[in-house]
Amino acid sequence: MKKAMFTLLTAFAAVVWVSAGTTSPTSPLVIKHASGAINIDGVGDDAAWGNINAVDVAIQKTLKDPNFGGNFKLTYDQTNIYVLVTVNDATPNQDGASTWQSDCVELFFAMDTNTHSKYQSGDWQIRKIASKSQADGGVDGSDNVGKVLLEDPNFKVEQVDGATGYVQEWQLPINTLKQDAAFDGQNIRFDIQLADNDGTGNNRTDQRFWNDGADDQWNQTTHMGYVKFEWALNVKPVAKASSIRIKANSIEFAKSVKEVNVYSITGQLMLKAQNVNAISTSALKSGVYFVVADGEKAKFVIK
Repeated sequence: MKKAMFTLLTAFAAVVWVSAGTTSPTSPLVIKHASGAINIDGVGDDAAWGNINAVDVAIQKTLKDPNFGGNFKLTYDQTNIYVLVTVNDATPNQDGASTWQSDCVELFFAMDTNTHSKYQSGDWQIRKIASKSQADGGVDGSDNVGKVLLEDPNFKVEQVDGATGYVQEWQLPINTLKQDAAFDGQNIRFDIQLADNDGTGNNRTDQRFWNDGADDQWNQTTHMGYVKFEWALNVKPVAKASSIRIKANSIEFAKSVKEVNVYSITGQLMLKAQNVNAISTSALKSGVYFVVADGEKAKFVIK
């Protein structure tokens, strides 16, 4: 990790504070489009950040150190969401018995604002441990699933340490975040958690949230806040991979399908099956055919 040449007190003095509070679909946090390039180095001194207001991470669940807290800034461009987090912590970089019990910043995203409780595609919990150079995270707490984001070359996070805390700067690629969620190009759900281990034991001692202190954002989305982009993005639908696999003498499916129908080019029903993972096409003569499996269609040729 890089070491800062300034203290967090300087960083706090330079921001404009915005009150924390629960948001709603009709009263979201509106974030500005980035006015210039952002270099992810953990310093947060790019000119584009100067045009973004800081938001206080003020909601407390447990608080033994009244000085523990921080703020964040959010901005975006056509490609990425950017997060700048400033943490005020008298004992930074303390490790607990697990990652979540250590000093860390956790970001939560739901790229589909439709009400849903359990995590689905496009929902994320992403953690950066203060004492470690790497980040971890995933969908529904699964680090394995999270690799699709963390191994994206456009995902970046850097930290700079100060005398009384640290700064983290994040770059999160929008296309990877949204997966096949119904992202409308402008509205997402988001929350952030700051966690503190004061160095006296293995357990986390302090927690602060932005939108809600329910502390269930790690596996549910209902308590995340609403965020609206200043300008909507042009979002192309994500093409889903076909579950139909055409083989030389058969058709296979990624999972069991309830009903399969194979038609000739003239619309004549040639083959039919139910509750199968594959169907043989060896009885078909040369020609052009269509297969329909649980509503999904594909064209194939028998030579």
